[in-house]
Amino acid sequence: MDSMTTNDIQEIVENDRAHVWHHLIQHKPFETVDPRIIVEGKGNRVWDQKGKEHLDAVSGGVWTVNVGYGRV
Repeated sequence: MDSMTTNDIQEIVENDRAHVWHHLIQHKPFETVDPRIIVEGKGNRVWDQKGKEHLDAVSGGVWTVNVGYGRV
């Protein structure tokens, strides 16, 4: 994330709002709160544009990673 500037992130957020349809989620909150943009990942952990770490653990159906996570 260090190589991304605040301007880069803001442009991504604006493009997300304008062009991305987030299925199975309410869009109303995105009118006042920025959508979460994942900027980095390692194993089953991901980091958003605010530096918050998340566990990539959504389960079931189309959400699963069919071939596993990348190996180092």
